[in-house]
Amino acid sequence: MRNIRIAFVGFVVVGFAGMLVAQSQSPVQPAEIKGETHSITLPQIAPPPLPDGPNKEKFEIDCSTCHSLRYMTMQPRFSRTAWTKEVQKMIDTYKAQFAKEDVEPIVEYLVSAHGTNDTNASH
Repeated sequence: MRNIRIAFVGFVVVGFAGMLVAQSQSPVQPAEIKGETHSITLPQIAPPPLPDGPNKEKFEIDCSTCHSLRYMTMQPRFSRTAWTKEVQKMIDTYKAQFAKEDVEPIVEYLVSAHGTNDTNASH
């Protein structure tokens, strides 16, 4: 039963994402309500300013596939060990689709951009 629910949720999420992509590729049309035309302008959300560092481009490409890059800036400053665990969790738990050999370069960027000097700290 659990597999069916997971599959159904995945189907709904993929279907909804497909609708958003299809809608975003066509010009936005004003809504008609009771014969009147109304429109809104949504703000553009700029990507967060990220510090330069080794493998920044790999981080941007691999991590933005699943979530906003802003997530990194919202985390506490983690040690290398903690960032490695976080990246591995993205692969193991959330099924991030990037190569295992990309883990170390991504961790290297995360540590340089938003890490701590304490290599033994768990967070």
